[in-house]
Amino acid sequence: MKKMFWLAIVLLLSAAPVSAEIKEGTFSATVGGLGYLSDGQQHQKFGPGLTAKLGYDFTRHFGLEGSFDCILSKSTQHDSYWTSRYGFRLDAVFNILPDSRFVPYVSGGAGFIYIDDMPSIKDKFRTDLLLSVGGGARFFITDSFALRADLRPVITFGEGTFVNAEAMLGVSYYFGGTKKTATPVVCPAPRVIVQEEEAVPASVPTPVPLPVPVEEGPVSWEGTNNRVPAGKTMITSMKIEGNALVIKTAGRPVNFRPFSLSQPSRLVLDMSNTINGMGTNKIPVFRLGIATVRFGTHKNSLRVVLDAEQRELFPYRIEEIENGLKIVMTAPRK
Repeated sequence: MKKMFWLAIVLLLSAAPVSAEIKEGTFSATVGGLGYLSDGQQHQKFGPGLTAKLGYDFTRHFGLEGSFDCILSKSTQHDSYWTSRYGFRLDAVFNILPDSRFVPYVSGGAGFIYIDDMPSIKDKFRTDLLLSVGGGARFFITDSFALRADLRPVITFGEGTFVNAEAMLGVSYYFGGTKKTATPVVCPAPRVIVQEEEAVPASVPTPVPLPVPVEEGPVSWEGTNNRVPAGKTMITSMKIEGNALVIKTAGRPVNFRPFSLSQPSRLVLDMSNTINGMGTNKIPVFRLGIATVRFGTHKNSLRVVLDAEQRELFPYRIEEIENGLKIVMTAPRK
């Protein structure tokens, strides 16, 4: 029964959509287990322990993190002698791949460790300074939870200078931060490919056309960005095929949620983990009852809006195709 429960938890976490990235302005709370290996000169066995950490990411790459560690170990010379260690440390953290689901990092900092020998051989209580530089990695299982492991040497300065080793395995929870609002960017209009009935004489100069298709012939719009970020889906082009608007994508398979809104009438597609590669936030269409297609960036998704050309949008059907979506519009009979 317990195995089935944990299996269900793992499957649920694996099925959750993951944007997988370190975000600017977020807090993190970590709890985990420790393994502490003392310098041989201290005559202490390998000691287990617990850790609690609280961090803040100033940027996607850089953050600070405070740690509290509690470690209990036995003497190698007297089994009845126990030593408790309570460590407090502040680390600077540099995230190497902040946009990935797997985020390696390096960190380093300073603090102090409070040592309580039971019973005492010399001083029962003492406080040593410590320095630590190490590294590790996080693996996001949801947008907010990540598994974490790191390994680091811990150098203490007190009765002597000792080089110890610490390993940690735990789980981190990310929260807080401010939502980013999209800043309007003036981008060049996408390239329009139009099949004309009559060729334009070469001697007559023609102005650069706006992306408004004519009624005759197939029309397509090509994006301006060909680089798809790792782990993302990107809209690369759109075109009219018969009675359908085809939206082509690259990268990961598109994951979308459609719904309709009124006043004015429009169709909305929320595409998770998707970016706009068209180079503009608005494309005039004026075909198939669609006036414009608009793009808006939300927290972890791209919103695509099809505005109705008249009072009501035509009846539609959405089909998933290879590398994209096909929105079939059915014009009402006159």
